[in-house]
Amino acid sequence: MQELRVYIETSVWSHVFHDETPDFQRATVEFLKQAKERVVVPYVSTLVLDEVARADPRRREQILKEIAGVRPILLRRSQQADDLAGRYVQAGVLPPSDELDALHVAIATVC
Repeated sequence: MQELRVYIETSVWSHVFHDETPDFQRATVEFLKQAKERVVVPYVSTLVLDEVARADPRRREQILKEIAGVRPILLRRSQQADDLAGRYVQAGVLPPSDELDALHVAIATVC
């Protein structure tokens, strides 16, 4: 059976701390537990780390601890991913206001 590889975008990490949506928080924690146990193979990109670096310092440290605990494989941003993200936006797959989301999808696609 082929392993299931998952790209974990920045917002997923922050949902661990969303106390105001306990069901969603619980599901996120369970998903990350599966990633820690390698039921799924977790990936993040340098873009995720860049976005986390801009978070509030307290939240940043919490998220970085979560990421470290999961030990995801790190994907690097590339020219190929940048080009594909631009194509996603040009084709209307994602609007220009979601350019960073298009880049997350592109990185996960080409790497």
